[in-house]
This record gives sequence, C-alpha cells and structure tokens, in this order.
Amino acid sequence: MISRNKLHTVSSKFNKKLLLALTLSVLSLAVVWTTAILTETHIAQAAPGDWQWQKRSNGIVGDALYSLSIASSTDGTKLAMANLNPAINTGYIYTSTDSGASWTEQNSAGQRTWTSITSSADGTKLAAVENHWDDNLGQTVGSIYTSTDSGVSWNEQTAAGSRDWQFITSSADGTKLAAVVNDEDNGGGYIYTSTDSGATWTERTSAGQREWQSITSSADGTKLAAVENHWDNNLGQQVGYIYTSTDSGATWTERTSAGQREWQSITSSADGTKLAAVENHWDNNLGQQVGYIYTSTDSGASWTEQNSAGQRTWTSITSSADGTKLAAVENHWDDNLGQTVGSIYTSTDSGASWTEQNSAGQRTWTSITSSADGTKLAAVAAMDSVYTSTNSGVSWTEQTVMGSRMWYSVASDSSGTKLAAASIYGYIYTSTDSGATWTEQTSSGQRTWASIISSADGTKLAAVDGLDNNGYIYTSTDSGASWTEQTSAGQRNWNSITSSADGTKLAAVDNDNGNGGYIYTSTDSGVSWNEQTAAGSRDWQSITSSADGTKLAAVDNNNGYIYTSTDSGASWTEQTSSGQRTWASIISSADGTKLAAVAGGFGDDGYIYTSTDSGASWTEQTSAGQRGWYSIASSGDGTKLAAVDSNNGYIYTSTDSGASWTEQTSAGSRLWISVASSSAGDKLVALAHFGNIYTGTIEQRSS
Repeated sequence: MISRNKLHTVSSKFNKKLLLALTLSVLSLAVVWTTAILTETHIAQAAPGDWQWQKRSNGIVGDALYSLSIASSTDGTKLAMANLNPAINTGYIYTSTDSGASWTEQNSAGQRTWTSITSSADGTKLAAVENHWDDNLGQTVGSIYTSTDSGVSWNEQTAAGSRDWQFITSSADGTKLAAVVNDEDNGGGYIYTSTDSGATWTERTSAGQREWQSITSSADGTKLAAVENHWDNNLGQQVGYIYTSTDSGATWTERTSAGQREWQSITSSADGTKLAAVENHWDNNLGQQVGYIYTSTDSGASWTEQNSAGQRTWTSITSSADGTKLAAVENHWDDNLGQTVGSIYTSTDSGASWTEQNSAGQRTWTSITSSADGTKLAAVAAMDSVYTSTNSGVSWTEQTVMGSRMWYSVASDSSGTKLAAASIYGYIYTSTDSGATWTEQTSSGQRTWASIISSADGTKLAAVDGLDNNGYIYTSTDSGASWTEQTSAGQRNWNSITSSADGTKLAAVDNDNGNGGYIYTSTDSGVSWNEQTAAGSRDWQSITSSADGTKLAAVDNNNGYIYTSTDSGASWTEQTSSGQRTWASIISSADGTKLAAVAGGFGDDGYIYTSTDSGASWTEQTSAGQRGWYSIASSGDGTKLAAVDSNNGYIYTSTDSGASWTEQTSAGSRLWISVASSSAGDKLVALAHFGNIYTGTIEQRSS
C-alpha cells in the first residue's frame, strides 16, 4: 500500500525523543486556517514553448511545516527560521523583516536538514547548521552556512568540516560564532568557534568529545555555555553536564552544581552572567519525559532549580538581554487528546516564578526566541505555525502566511481556471483564477482528504475522506462553497474518486486500509451509491472515468492489475497485458480510449504505461525513467500527459501520448503528490506533499 503505509516518517539526531512523539502525533495535529490572497512567485524564466511554473500558495494561510529553530534580531523585527519537511527530511530557511507578519523563502542555501539558526543583533548576519545521513560515508554529516545580507544569499563554510552539526550561536555583531557537534554514533563531537563570521574555525577540545545539544553566547562572544547529554549504561538514562567558557571557547569548565541531567537547551543574558537551561528525563511513574528549569546568576558557577513552572518536557528557552525576562516552551504526550501538546511559559524575575501563557494554545512547541528587551517573542510549533507576541508573551498572534500544507489531491475544471485542492487533516481550498487566489472552504470540515475531483465546468466537486478508515464521500454543487456528506456508500477507507464531465456519474474506490475493498458508483451526483463487486475486493488505489462516465479504469496497488469497465462499473475486465504492478495512479482521455497509468510511489520505483485501446493492450514508456511515480494527468484528447515523481523528483510532461517525456525542472525537485490538467493540456496544477501548490502554463511563442 503506497498512499499511507509507505509515507515517510523521518528522524534526525537533533532531538530523537521529540521526533518520536511527533511521529506519533503528527497525524493528529490540526490547525484552523483562514483565507488570504496569494502573492505570485515566479519560479524561473521560461522560453517560448516551455512550461512556466509559479508557486501559488504563499498567500494561503497555513503551517510552517516542521520548524526546528527560530532566531531574532535585537529589536525583534527581523526573524529567521530553519524549516524541515518531515517527509523528505529537508527544508528551506525563511526570513521575515516585519516581526513575522510576512515571510520570504530563502532558497540560495538549498533544501537541507537544518537543525539550528542564529542571528546578529541587527539581523543582517545569519548562520545556520544542518546535518544529514550520507550513505557513502555511513554517518551523519553536514555543513555550516552563513549570510551577510539577512539571508538573501548564503555561503557554505567548509573550514570546520562536514559534521553532525547540532546547534549554533552568535555574538551581537555576528563575527564570533560557536557551533556544537552531536555525532552520537561516534561517541560525540567537539565545539567549534570562529572569530571571522565563519570563514575559519577552531576545534575546541578542552570541553571533551560529547553529544552536544545546545550552545549560547554573550553579546561580545567571550562567554559561552553549552549543554550535552549522552546515554549512561550505569544509570540507564541520558545524562550530561553544563560547560562554560570565559575566553571565547579556548578553555571550558564543567559545571557539576546543576547535576547530571538530560539537558536540552540553554540561553544567556547579554553579559553572560545570567544563564537558564532546561532539561527533561524519562520518568517511569509519569511515563514521559519531564524536567525542570535551572538558572544561574554567576555565569554558571552555581545553579538554582526553578520548579514553579513544574516538571515538563522542555524543548527550548530564551532570554532578554538583561536576563530578567525568560520564555520557555514544552511539549508532552497527552493520553486524553491522543497527541503531543505543550504550552509557553514566561518569567519576569529571572526564572523565580513562571506564568503559563495559554493564548497561543497547546501545541508541539520546538523553539522560541526573544528580542533584547524581552517584549517581542516568536515561537514555532511542529506541523503548525509561527506565533509572535509583542507583550512578553501575554497575547500571541498566529502568523499564518507560509502556505505549506500536507497536500494530497488536486483537481481542475476543463479550462484550468477553477481549481480545488485537498489537504490531509485540513480543509479543501478552491480557486477561480487558475490558482492566483484561494478560498478555504470550511463547510466541508477538517478531514483526512484522500482525493478530489471536478466536473468540466468546475461547479460540481466530489471528495473522499478515507485515510482513517472511517470517512464519507462529500459532494458540492456550488464550486466548493457548501458541501453535503453522502452517507449512503458508508464509512470507508476511500482512496480515490472520479467524475463524468457533467458531474452526475461518480465512481469511488475503497481499499479498507490495505485489506481490500470495492468499487462504488453513483448516477445521481453522489446521492445514492451502488457497490460494484464484479472486479472483486482489492487494494484499489486510483480510478478514472471517460467524459460520459461509461468507461472506467481502476488500478490495484497491491502488485495487482488494471481493471476496465465499459458499462459504468457494472462489469469489469482484468487487463493483464500491463502486468502485475504497484499501481499508483491512472487517467483517461475524454473518450476513454487512451489511458495512462503509473507504477511506483513513495519508496518504490516504476514506469509509465499507456494504452490506446481502452486498456486492452499496454506499452511500457521508459523514456521518463524508473521513478517514484505517484500521479498522472491527461488532456482531454489524451495526447498531452503530465506525471509527478514523489521521491523528491521532478514533474515530467509529454506531448505525444507518453512516447517521449520532458523533465520540467523549473518547479524544483519536490515530494510531488498530485497533478491535474486542463482539457487542452496547456495548464497544469501540481501539489508538493508537505509543501505548496504550483501552477504551470505553456509560454506562448511569438508569431
């Protein structure tokens, strides 16, 4: 089963326990979004006759995917965020110059597994670290990247080597940097410092080789403090110490007064005298990670356990310049909610007392940052949004302009002007201007949408909710403004739905979560349904229809065959000439004579197959290569095709019914999940799973 069972869940070294909790809860997270107008972003210049792609979801309010680290300028107006796409374990850096109200994707540093980002006081100098698994080396490696223009351009700093970078910090002027290496697989790493904004680096061995978690710096860069934790066989748990330096990292002192703990994050006042650190450890009685906040007023020589905020799974802490205002975030597993949640806590007396700030809600918080005066805060939550505060955390504003979603299916009317996109654990979104602007359709509810289809004129839509094996079919007759739950077909693990051109004939497939399901058809726009058992109970993955709804074709994902029907699904023919394959998607021309199907999907590679005789015979089209094909789209006449590679690949197009293919690189290499075409084949819309919406148009040739 491709569509859910093989969706990637990834891990990284930065916080293994947090990722475990997030993996358990990510499918439960839901964020309420509102509607916004999109700003068009051109991906690349196109020559006449080429496809031109535009990113179409910057203005759809939404989540920040999996934001691991956020940094702030002194005045809190300039923010920088390191983002991670959990499906492919990479992401981009985003920057804001208006305290998080709007964001710019900075892609010059590339799509990487970012773990930490830091900023100079004025926000012009940034530094970020990443790590990734290298199959050739058999270990985790990564690089340091720096920017001197607020993130517009980036330089890879290779002098420190390729390492399992965990965290980075900066002096106020951005010239002094300090970064730590985790390198758990090799017994830990070292601390590295730079005095020239990252151009050269010095390995600091006096603190030892350890599994470093976090590091912080005074404003002048002379005072540093770092925390580590490692597995101790004798104690049977993760433990570590706090280390401090007063000479920019040349020498280090192990601070034992705070005890051996599973330290997660540390922060410093501008002068380096006031420190605050958070820890958590596994508690057998509570059955989860918990810990306290610790503070120091003498540069780490002595520490006080601050327990007024309680024992919690702390993940990040930040400080004002004078060290009096602190803010910390936590998350924990909640059995009642069945997901990971947490709160933001603030202190105005250097950590002696704490206030739980509930206005931002309970979320899976991963990082928090503060302005110098402590009034402006910014925090990020996994698979959620950026939240900002201008009153020291008392009230929070959700900054929802990122536009990223866990997209799953997209549909187009015949002209390509009316579009509909569905997100998993989210809403349905519609556009009436080829994707330039989008409307969030909340009447359908937040559901685990698996597939959406449109009539030729775009007025009739049908979508299926099935990823949790208990969803219904939903239909709309007003272009998505209102929706009707159609219960006559039952609650099932719906996987795909298709429609005739006029929207009266529908067909949907159920796979019972990989255990086999049936095909269902409707002749009254979804009001009533008939279970069609002639094709058997199978792991149905995708279904397609001719314009008149009489010719249907469906694919069995479980190393099965393609099945076709010429009587609206009453009887079916098993088409064996294409072979038994892991079919992911199938599409039909308007008359049903030309079919195209793709095999592959997440983690699997396959080929594209085409038929010109309604599925009786098939041709394996190898020119596009063996890839993780997930979705395919067709023009009305079947001559123009588009297919997407889900294994962080590209969009491919064909103008000769699939005989030859062109790789379209201008939209980028992404985890593509769905593609739809106008009837003429001149307009395409594609979804990047855990990403954005992209539209493509053919650049017109001059006469």
